[in-house]
Amino acid sequence: MERKLATIRQISEVRRIPDADKICAYVVDGWTVVDSIGKYSVNDLVVFCEIDSWIPHTLAPFLTKPGHYPREYLGIEGERLRTVKLKGQLSQGLLLPLVEDNSEEGQDFSEILGITKWEDTRYMANMDARGNFPDFIPKTDQERVQNLDRTLEKYFGQSFEVTVKRDGSSLTAFVNGEESGVCSRNVNLKETEDSAFWAAANSLSLIPKILSTGRNLALQGELMSQKIQGNYEKVQGIEWNCFDIYDIDTQEYLLPKERRELCKQLNIPHIKVVEEDFVLCHNVDQLLEMAEGPGVNPGVKREGLVYKQNNGQFSFKAISNSYLLKHG
Repeated sequence: MERKLATIRQISEVRRIPDADKICAYVVDGWTVVDSIGKYSVNDLVVFCEIDSWIPHTLAPFLTKPGHYPREYLGIEGERLRTVKLKGQLSQGLLLPLVEDNSEEGQDFSEILGITKWEDTRYMANMDARGNFPDFIPKTDQERVQNLDRTLEKYFGQSFEVTVKRDGSSLTAFVNGEESGVCSRNVNLKETEDSAFWAAANSLSLIPKILSTGRNLALQGELMSQKIQGNYEKVQGIEWNCFDIYDIDTQEYLLPKERRELCKQLNIPHIKVVEEDFVLCHNVDQLLEMAEGPGVNPGVKREGLVYKQNNGQFSFKAISNSYLLKHG
């Protein structure tokens, strides 16, 4: 599911920040945003922009540091929203006044405001696209736990698989009838000598292994290398871990247990599993605290955790705030 980057939300709480006489913390669902005191009140509707949004300069020129020119991304001048700390208070996102009086809570204003998702494009320079990402496969993206503050309780007592979220780039290898391919998160890639994506897929024989099942499947996983995302995971060479398998014919993801068993059968590396049967009974703050911890490789803190209901009905991610402050 594509992220809604700018949506109408309601202010649920206004918190004082110790030793701060000009700014306060506004709470929106599971997010906290620092802004000027008195700008908004409890129950006010606002446009909330999530972190990793690319905000056009014309919309919020104050995001650019005084004396600096705005940055540019995909031809648009602006700034990327990051996790920051102001007066010791974590701040994640941006609040904007409503642009329409008849706006309704949950309404998506991303396209209207020209807000797009920022992605690190540095490692994509040598990618040759064969075409768009296949429309018969869902793109990989999990909902952030902060957006589920009001709905999380519905899933209390339910069983979840918990896996480590790694910092790399999404790679999908698929077979659909006579068609097969390897994709980044957004495009279907040509096979070239310098493609890290195809190198990983070929070294693991992903497409031949899919063919051996006699099924139309898409293997989705995280690709890590020394040339991707600054090699936060400190891998040597190229590494790929499967985190999802999509059945193209039934248009359903395999259940976590089915995925793990098929990966074992095909000798495909699987993402690290923290718990196979985790019973959810935690609020947003507790899940964010649990997201902190060691990663897969020595000396690396994990990006976070991913939760997938074992019946396949619901999933989300909790990203470590310490990771976001340092790298995100």
